[in-house]
Amino acid sequence: MRTKVNFPDGGQVTVRVQARDGAGHTASDTGSAYLQPCYALGTPVNKVCVSVSAVVSSGQVATTTAYMGTQYTEVPVEMTVNGKVKYTTPYNLCGESGTQFLIQTPRDFWTEQEAHLYFIGWQRYDEQRRAWVPISDNPKITQNPFIRITLKNGGSLRAVYQQRGQG
Repeated sequence: MRTKVNFPDGGQVTVRVQARDGAGHTASDTGSAYLQPCYALGTPVNKVCVSVSAVVSSGQVATTTAYMGTQYTEVPVEMTVNGKVKYTTPYNLCGESGTQFLIQTPRDFWTEQEAHLYFIGWQRYDEQRRAWVPISDNPKITQNPFIRITLKNGGSLRAVYQQRGQG
């Protein structure tokens, strides 16, 4: 069964389905999804996106002659946006310039491989340096698992984790 919905501004949609068989037995299920905002064709909209990811920092890797830089590996992390919508990294947050999002990443969690990871900070990609840099020089901001972003020019943001017992 298909049903059209009208949510031009996007948002959380929850659907409950109930079915009854010929013997009178009923079953029900509930599902939800987040709908991205839709814009009418021909309406000029300055859409800005920020890509959000998460990585595990493995620390410096030693070779026989020197230390290589810190190694990073992408990891899927479930984050909460604006207190209610859950996304798993990597994902994009898009909207008009000036749109704000509050992102919450877990302080720590266990991976499927049973690694205990803990959050060590937010980084943004600096296009001029072509490198990931801390989101702020203030550790209270960088190391807070809650971050409020305002869309301006787009870009990339990542949560950095480290495995318990390393570093």
